[in-house]
Amino acid sequence: MANANTTRKNTTRKNAAAKDAAVVETPAVETPETPEVPEAEVLGPTKAEIEFAEFQANEAKIRNCAAAHVAKAKPQRKMLRVITKINEHPGKALRIRRFHLYREGMTLQDCKLTGGLDHLDVLFYVDHGLMELREATDEEFKAAEDAWLKAKAAKAEPKEEAKAS
Repeated sequence: MANANTTRKNTTRKNAAAKDAAVVETPAVETPETPEVPEAEVLGPTKAEIEFAEFQANEAKIRNCAAAHVAKAKPQRKMLRVITKINEHPGKALRIRRFHLYREGMTLQDCKLTGGLDHLDVLFYVDHGLMELREATDEEFKAAEDAWLKAKAAKAEPKEEAKAS
């Protein structure tokens, strides 16, 4: 139903007759109703998000910033903190591009070693209340340290054999 909007052109306080003559009726424009679209259920990352993650992983390999250079350092307790809870992302800004790639149970070290992920993102999400971390237990830290020592010893053996030859 069209409502008439009234506007007054060239009106003055002194001239009442001019006020009445200056009233112009303009019909309101009706806009068609937009159909309601049901929200899609979020089942996981979309195809575009997966392709973007693969692209990031390939870029990381090209730039040599993935696991090859990071795994040499001895594990630190703070890098073995585990993601325990992931809250829902508000859906805008706040580093949303990689948010869907993080999973509960991942450590910061896992995030650092995985191409396309960044442990600093997790710390950002924790600061903004989107994720929660728990400290590594003594057993987890000891196991990671032992695995690192074994890998270091296995890597050093071929060098020693080459020197002996």
